[in-house]
Amino acid sequence: MTAAMIRRAKVSSAGNVGLIKAQRGLSMIEVLIALVVLAIGLLGTAAMQTLSLEGTANANTRSVALYLANDIIDRMRANEDGVTKGKYTDVSKAATTAKCSTAAGCDSEEMAFNDLQEWQTSISTLLPGGVGAISGPAVTGNANYVITVSWRERTKEAKAGGEAAAVSDANRFRTASVTVTTRP
Repeated sequence: MTAAMIRRAKVSSAGNVGLIKAQRGLSMIEVLIALVVLAIGLLGTAAMQTLSLEGTANANTRSVALYLANDIIDRMRANEDGVTKGKYTDVSKAATTAKCSTAAGCDSEEMAFNDLQEWQTSISTLLPGGVGAISGPAVTGNANYVITVSWRERTKEAKAGGEAAAVSDANRFRTASVTVTTRP
């Protein structure tokens, strides 16, 4: 290696030292930008997880409501005489009859009122703000009945732009219901 080549190498390496010092700050800025992008992504994932959990809870409640609607349909099918006399349409007359739980048993009217009481108790216990209603003919032969189970469901109010609205807790609920039409 000649002296000229050595001088060129020194000048060249001196020029690179300035570039290395200039790039030191850039790598720190790049890391900070990457952290900001990662944080935004994690916040989005957390928001999606929250909405997913809320949807799962609402779906579970809807499944319970369908189960309870089918429960009263099964009770009505087991007590054809009570259905024929129209005893399942007046939910206000629901009453627990102690003798329906004994070996002596009870008549079809008492069984209908007992079934309605147990059904209403299950609805109010298993569903938030749960209420059940049955509509149909007063005396039936071969008519349809409409069973409705309603409850309060948590919801997220939204603005037009898709952002969450600032609403009170009272406005974060809506009434949801399941309606089944059947011929017992």
